[in-house]
Amino acid sequence: MQLKVRPKQKITADYMNAIVDRLPKDQAGYAVGGLAMSRSTVQVLNSTGANRDLGDLVSLGSFGSRSTVFDAVDSIELTASSPTWHTSIATVGVLAEPIPDGERGACVVQGFCIVKLSAALTTGHTHVFVDPSATTEAKSSYSGFARVLSDATAGGDDFALVCIGDRCDLWRYTLTQDSQASNATTATLKDRRGNTFGDINLLDPLSLMSDQESGDDGWCINCGNDFEAIQGPCS
Repeated sequence: MQLKVRPKQKITADYMNAIVDRLPKDQAGYAVGGLAMSRSTVQVLNSTGANRDLGDLVSLGSFGSRSTVFDAVDSIELTASSPTWHTSIATVGVLAEPIPDGERGACVVQGFCIVKLSAALTTGHTHVFVDPSATTEAKSSYSGFARVLSDATAGGDDFALVCIGDRCDLWRYTLTQDSQASNATTATLKDRRGNTFGDINLLDPLSLMSDQESGDDGWCINCGNDFEAIQGPCS
């Protein structure tokens, strides 16, 4: 197709779209990383206080205008703040494009996307979760909110192709104090293979593990922002 404009030629939508279709995606107005992958995105307002890049993790918060239901439909966007371990990790999304501080962009909440890793993917790890030490980046593990499909290194940074929503919420723990059930007990969070991941306040509302002491192990599940004990090893 001849793309050069001739004198007096009418510029039609079809003509311009043919030009746009030949441009790289990041020049054509699509989100960077707009691959042909099935996923759900929402518009977010970057309220983290810093410029954020493709693959960064954010915690999704308050909704846009809700004066009427029609205002809500016309202004569907969520604020995006930096996740806080482990008090705001329940609504984590992955940015689908770079978003300067205070501006709007696309965020993946379900399906396939590229996620920034705080360190190279460990061989055998099946999932990623919020890194407790660098909460805008993900850390690979045997448990987490997204299943790992592949990994990549670009420009010195580590990334993974993941499927958000293909979860493994099962974790292990080791108490770092005697059980405080039914109140929270401090514990070390470990993945399904026993690898240390971070520190948590373990919930045990039914006092299932009330006889456990510091150093004892057990299983827990991630429920939104919390980790709840489900069963400990028999003595």
